[in-house]
Amino acid sequence: HLDFLGNIAQLITHSFGRTVRLTEQARLAAIGEFASGIAHEMRTPLATINLGLDYLSSRDLGDNARKRLDLAHQEAGRISRFLEEMLLYAKPLNLKLQHVDVRQTVERFLHDYQPFVRALDQRVDLTVARHGPILADPDRFTQILTNLTQNACEAAPAGSVIEWRVDDARETGSVLLTISNPGPSIPAALLPRITEPFVSNKPGGTGLGLAIVKRLAEALGGAIEIRSKQGLGTRITLTFPRAPD
Repeated sequence: HLDFLGNIAQLITHSFGRTVRLTEQARLAAIGEFASGIAHEMRTPLATINLGLDYLSSRDLGDNARKRLDLAHQEAGRISRFLEEMLLYAKPLNLKLQHVDVRQTVERFLHDYQPFVRALDQRVDLTVARHGPILADPDRFTQILTNLTQNACEAAPAGSVIEWRVDDARETGSVLLTISNPGPSIPAALLPRITEPFVSNKPGGTGLGLAIVKRLAEALGGAIEIRSKQGLGTRITLTFPRAPD
């Protein structure tokens, strides 16, 4: 009888946990749909505002007016980026999987990203221990690289070296992709929640960059691990299943 009751208790616990997870997924889906609708509605008036700002930019303005106009342009751009990130996070993923050579993709991305890095007086180095292919959507994978590199550069001071590393752990059938930056560490209390939507360690950050990375990585069968310590900076490791050769 005790065994029977124990089995029933386990079934109830499992069913309750599954119900809670399904409820949470439904809640998040509803929030995502709501946020996506808001983002779409805001894009049209924002485009009108930008047209007005562009018109004012062509006029002869005084120094104070020009400063206010530049600030308005910056804020409008920040809102536009936020809306784009919100849409990217909320909309359903339509993945077009194919073999992706991680080394070649990262090298090509870093080559194209150099102007942004140089503007911040920084350098990005790439170390390849071993490398192998993964099954991924090239556009989504590049989005992961973009978000992680941008976050690392913005977190690190001028003159810093951002380090990417690619490794192929054949014994576990995984491809590891790691990025490290020497900037200030993420507070320990914030670290467990740093990949949640709208949670950010940066002043003025949207809190969607790492949330998008986590969502895309998991959609590609991968996982994300973040470690951050005072004086050592932050290291983010993505682990993807290795595609068959």
